[in-house]
Amino acid sequence: MKILVDNGIFADKIYMNKEGKYITLKKPEDPRKEFRYDLSSYEFERITHYKTREDKIEIVDPAKITSWFTRCSLVTDNDKFAKMFVYAAGLKLKYKSPVRYIANFATYQVDTLEKWLSHDIDFKRVNECLERIQNGSDIDKVRRWGMSYIGYDPKDFDKEQIKYLRNVSKKNNGITSDTLFRTQNYWNPQQYQLGKKLDELVKDQRYNDAFSITKFDYRGNKQTYNYLKHSEYGRDGRTSVLEVASEWHLDLKAFCNYLLKLQFEAVTVEDLMRNYDDYLKREYEMKNMKRSKMNKYPSNWMSYYHKHHFNYNQMEDLKRLMYREEKMDEYNKFKESKKYLEYKKDAYFIRLPENIEDIANEATQLSHCLYERYTDKILDGETIILFMRQVDHPDDSVLTVEIKYDGIQQAKGYDNRDPTPEEKAWLLNWAGKKGLEKVIKQHYH
Repeated sequence: MKILVDNGIFADKIYMNKEGKYITLKKPEDPRKEFRYDLSSYEFERITHYKTREDKIEIVDPAKITSWFTRCSLVTDNDKFAKMFVYAAGLKLKYKSPVRYIANFATYQVDTLEKWLSHDIDFKRVNECLERIQNGSDIDKVRRWGMSYIGYDPKDFDKEQIKYLRNVSKKNNGITSDTLFRTQNYWNPQQYQLGKKLDELVKDQRYNDAFSITKFDYRGNKQTYNYLKHSEYGRDGRTSVLEVASEWHLDLKAFCNYLLKLQFEAVTVEDLMRNYDDYLKREYEMKNMKRSKMNKYPSNWMSYYHKHHFNYNQMEDLKRLMYREEKMDEYNKFKESKKYLEYKKDAYFIRLPENIEDIANEATQLSHCLYERYTDKILDGETIILFMRQVDHPDDSVLTVEIKYDGIQQAKGYDNRDPTPEEKAWLLNWAGKKGLEKVIKQHYH
């Protein structure tokens, strides 16, 4: 029998259970009357039993039935229900009245907790809370002690992960929400199996010595640990190694032997794995998505890495240039439809870009991000860019102007400076003549 709320040694007992969408409440001393709480409508119902006629069911106000709960202890024989009730009632509620606890039962993630319990996966903090109540702790003290927030749903985890969590739950008398986080984000079945192999490899003294790291804690005490060994703390070097090995189907022993050569190539193993994973992604793309042709373990890692990075960027630039040249025919049609925006008056004129080189020249002269961030948007017609120049110096950039949503989104000069009062007055006059909103918003994209 699980005690949920203890209101005194000599108190009557109210037996509670969860049956479908209802919480049922019965007193052995009062068999003629029982209550149930509807978890879908959040309403209390009183059921009166008669010997000679049909039972009477009526909805009642929780405030008017508190006397039925006075000096009564709430108990249950259902272990899963006990955990759900303690989780809901002990989390944030401030009321001492049992009826208030019940009326707020469905407020929290009880449905989610029920799903986890159906997989035989318990939560450590919930179990410990229930144990404290069994040992006589006041429910308010349990509430203040608090419980881990369960923000995950079992459907977000695959079968192997659920199996793993069930094993952890049985072994450790429950799991923590941190275990859920690590399992969902940093664990998969492949990595789990690789982790077992890695544990065997690390028994070799070579790996144990090579991958040992010495650190000092805040008190100055020396600490030595092996970054390939299992850690209880979230994400670590071991996790990074297993992720890369799993993602790229690396032979674990060959990979660890390669790591022996690379151990001084980065400040931390996480940095090294980030760079190595980045290299493998580029290598995969450069070898036409064929893993068999990849060079997974290049010698002279750093020089090869930087050369590889340069070649990849050259290839990407060439692809981008070819794509943009194909887009030029579409842009020329788009440009013709926007020719009405071009304008010349007094000391200034404004015009559309002619080609990609024109965009690059504007960005170079004014030292801003037009070419890098806006070229594809211009060619796709997502935004309209114009160049404002002086009539006497038509080749010298003054302002780059972006038009979007029938207004001037931004107008920027050298090093992203704002327009001068004279330039701003000219732009707003131009905007009015072209039917645009007469304001410079300076919104970036």
